[in-house]
Amino acid sequence: MTYAKIFYHGNCLDGATSAALATLFVKERYPSASIEYVPLLHGPNFAYDPEWFTADLHMVLDFPYPGRTQGDLIWIDHHSSSFASSELRNTYEELKASEPLYWNPQAPSNAGLMLNILRKDFNLDPGDQWSAIIDWVDMIDSGSFTTPEIAVELLDPAVAFAQLLSSNPELSPDFIKDLSSNPDFDALAKEHTWSRLINRVRQDNWTLLEEVKEIIKIEGGVAYVDLTHRTVDHYNPFMPYYIAPDVKYAVALLRQSNKIKISVGENPWSQLKFHQKIDISALCEQYGGGGHIGVGAVSLLLEEHTRAEEIALKIFNEIKNFLLLHATSSLKHIP
Repeated sequence: MTYAKIFYHGNCLDGATSAALATLFVKERYPSASIEYVPLLHGPNFAYDPEWFTADLHMVLDFPYPGRTQGDLIWIDHHSSSFASSELRNTYEELKASEPLYWNPQAPSNAGLMLNILRKDFNLDPGDQWSAIIDWVDMIDSGSFTTPEIAVELLDPAVAFAQLLSSNPELSPDFIKDLSSNPDFDALAKEHTWSRLINRVRQDNWTLLEEVKEIIKIEGGVAYVDLTHRTVDHYNPFMPYYIAPDVKYAVALLRQSNKIKISVGENPWSQLKFHQKIDISALCEQYGGGGHIGVGAVSLLLEEHTRAEEIALKIFNEIKNFLLLHATSSLKHIP
């Protein structure tokens, strides 16, 4: 019997949706396979443990490249910061022509990238119903919501599920199994267990929104939110733009259950001019983080609060000064 391990971004709707597609792939190719789900979380000093790769087939989805592994490997990712070192990038370049390794940082979502790969390279079409799923995941993971209200008010089940999984990665294996068998966010949201959890996360979201309104600081078109006075695992990074639509960028300093997180993002509704745009992924990489062009994060240990605050304020001031100058900066522009 084939033993498959599916590694995926654990507190992310895109990662979970990718894992649901992987489930369909494994079941189609290996009907009697045993599947183990392994959620991965970004954090300070994250590194793959070679002892994790004990299966016949490993799928690593929506997470950085692990390098050479024991057993077969399928890797699919769409982050700009997919390689922890130049050595890993070189390994990928060496093997990509002969092994199923896929990287496309222009893809709006990993799940959308994966669906196209399954159809094109593996001759597997999970069905037309997945198109609606991918439309939502593309929108959510790329931050391309048509309005701040859709992103923050969580009225649409897909957005509510994204918020739920972001703060409750332990729920992702059950979500993956349910989504793989019933790819319909609206239908899942009506099931008793998921309905109860979504209602709770919506209430928590509104409570936090009122708190952010009280503490948000805005200078030079940049918002700064410091929520390190308590543990917050369910922060919505679009809140600053909902509260202050004219804000161009936002930096949030968060104390989460297992780390200090600095969230950095560009307001997708601000219509920034080219010379005002900053590659957020490249900015966060300077401090050990990463992400995408328009959104990124840096993670530090819980005991590194002072250093995290220094980094967050440095990023805040650097973006603010960049916007003020509207010209050359040490920050990397989008090519």
